[in-house]
Amino acid sequence: MPSGIEVEQFSNGRRRDDLRASLGVGAAPARLLLFVGRLAREKSVDVLFHALARVRDVALHLVIAGDGPARGELEELAAQLGIAQRVRFLGEVRREELPDLYASSDAFVFPSTSETQGLVLAEALAGRGRIGPRLLGEREHACANRRWSFKMQDKAICDAAEDFRSFLSGRRFGTILADPPWQFQNRTGKIAPEHKRLSRYGTMALSEIQSLPVAHAAETTAHLYLWVPNALLPEGLTVMREWGFQYKGNIVWRKIRKDGGSDGRGVGFYFRNVTELILFGTRGKNARTLQPGRTQVNYLESRKREHSRKPDEQYEIIEACSRGPFLELFARGQRKNWVTWGNQADESYEPTWSTYANHSRSAPSLELFGD
Repeated sequence: MPSGIEVEQFSNGRRRDDLRASLGVGAAPARLLLFVGRLAREKSVDVLFHALARVRDVALHLVIAGDGPARGELEELAAQLGIAQRVRFLGEVRREELPDLYASSDAFVFPSTSETQGLVLAEALAGRGRIGPRLLGEREHACANRRWSFKMQDKAICDAAEDFRSFLSGRRFGTILADPPWQFQNRTGKIAPEHKRLSRYGTMALSEIQSLPVAHAAETTAHLYLWVPNALLPEGLTVMREWGFQYKGNIVWRKIRKDGGSDGRGVGFYFRNVTELILFGTRGKNARTLQPGRTQVNYLESRKREHSRKPDEQYEIIEACSRGPFLELFARGQRKNWVTWGNQADESYEPTWSTYANHSRSAPSLELFGD
């Protein structure tokens, strides 16, 4: 076999309470999840961290046996997600110590989407460990379930995450701007963009947005600008945390009429919304805004364009206050000096529904590319 193991060596491992205790995992109901492997980005260990962060069970622990170039990033991510006390990094483990480690775990976790015959899978099975989630390189097996039931998520979630990961190709960005297609609970025609009467664009469930590996796109020190509707502020803060950023403040966009007054044509179940928020978050050390940010007010106003499109004025603010390279998620069209991702992030973008006369493609003063 090209990737065989000595089965007997691993099948003789012993479940040891003293070993579990040394790892900070006591008796039931405490549970020990084990990852064995090199700590590199292609191993997708960050997927495990985000899944663990969603499980508010302090009795669930993750032990990492292995070392590699991504260890520093992962230690920082664990701290940012608030799970550092539940994650134990062992570094390199001698091969003769692995059988007892496998046998003492409650489940073995293997998030890599790039390996199909990992030796550690065979070792864990031989050591009587339960496997989950077993990610065997197929897209429908590419995500850890947020309830930690070891059932795979919907294929569409994994497709979006895998498409984004493939798009990145290892690139990292100092600033990320995101305007997710949020899904509203109130799906009346004036509220929900995916309502069949309007058919503006498809939306994503909160779990789908959370599952995007945005941490893979961010440099060690980075800024995040995240658009969120007023009604979904708690969800926006959750997504920011899941993506590995800490909330620091916000910028308010006020939508105005041609005469400068508030544009009351917006939606709202309780109040008529004339504002939207950009949540601002950071990760890493020395993440303060650049000097222009120290005097930049957290407010801008402009006229609305097509449904949900955000004002171009945001780019000038972001480029002045934050370091590049710049990445925009769920972009509409392309922009000079920015990398864009999304199903409308191409030069030919035009709205496919009736919209205001001053939308982007009919206002010559609002070109996507400068001189």
